[in-house]
Amino acid sequence: MGCVAALEVLDIMEKDNLPGRAEQLGRLMMERFRAMKDSHPLVGDVRGLGAMVAIELVRDRTTKEPATRETSEVLKRCMQKGVIALKCGLYGNVIRMLASLVITEDQLTEALDVIEEAVAEAESGFNPRAVSPTGAAGLMQLMPSTARALGGTDGFDPWQNVLAGARYLRSLLDRFGSLELALAAYNAGPGAVERWGGVPPYRETRSYVSKILASLGQNQGGAAPCSAVPVVRNAVWAWSR
Repeated sequence: MGCVAALEVLDIMEKDNLPGRAEQLGRLMMERFRAMKDSHPLVGDVRGLGAMVAIELVRDRTTKEPATRETSEVLKRCMQKGVIALKCGLYGNVIRMLASLVITEDQLTEALDVIEEAVAEAESGFNPRAVSPTGAAGLMQLMPSTARALGGTDGFDPWQNVLAGARYLRSLLDRFGSLELALAAYNAGPGAVERWGGVPPYRETRSYVSKILASLGQNQGGAAPCSAVPVVRNAVWAWSR
């Protein structure tokens, strides 16, 4: 009887192409988590197979010191927002996702949005004097070396921190030549924009870009006035020089 049931399960897996669905979900999660790694120093590694994907949280990417306390905080915040993820790993610093094969892409994206928001909150808590486990400081969570390269001398000074963020935005405008793509890269990371060849299909990123473009009288994906990007680039340059 057990063998008959097992053979029936294998037939259903082949008929409904469940391995293919697992691979598809895995690609979506890997893409999103890699973009998170580009944007969040707390994410030290991304790995997985099929629909089971995990992120490892570390306090230092060089020493790989486990961020055990921060992992618990992220999972707590996820639980409060309706997303249940598993904590695993020898040091309890790995968050594992094993998505249901019947989950929709919208549902998966919503869950990944919650996880990324929780990681961001665990890093800074929107506190101008926050310091992440990796040493990133201030509202914009800039590493000291990055802040110095952008002209900052006090990473906890809100003005300097935001000023450095403006300089970063200017560099993204120069790099991508598009306000829409620059904003997407600022939110999701330049690597994500390059991998997707445009604005990544992340709900949080698209919402972020849309709100800012709307405030400038533009629509995401629409034709912007020919002077829009130069004007914004020059404004950022004038503000951040």
